[in-house]
Amino acid sequence: MRLSPGVFLVGGGVDFLREVEAGKIPLPSCPALVEDTYRCFVAWSRARGDLFPVGLNKFVVEVMRSGNVRRVKLRVANAKLEMKQRNIFLLGAPPKAHQGSVEWVRSGVARFGEAAILYCDGLVAP
Repeated sequence: MRLSPGVFLVGGGVDFLREVEAGKIPLPSCPALVEDTYRCFVAWSRARGDLFPVGLNKFVVEVMRSGNVRRVKLRVANAKLEMKQRNIFLLGAPPKAHQGSVEWVRSGVARFGEAAILYCDGLVAP
């Protein structure tokens, strides 16, 4: 994911993704469920003092308008290991060997999900 310099959106979704990409936030830059990404965005916003971050729909629109993140629908395992169709942001660039690989997306979703739990719990904890 490459975010264009000077892109600024009021809700901060693009700023959040910039910080993820730069390594300032302890989250991997890899495919992620839209709802996991949003949950981390809300935790990040609240940690910065924004008590009313934009809603999920506006967040998705902001991220998609940046033109640097793609959203796809793919069947991935949920917490009960059932395969469900989910919306996924394709963050980061796949290694050449894995371009277009469904397995790369699924493993990224799992990796981001685990990191999201740790990140959100760490920010919410007193």
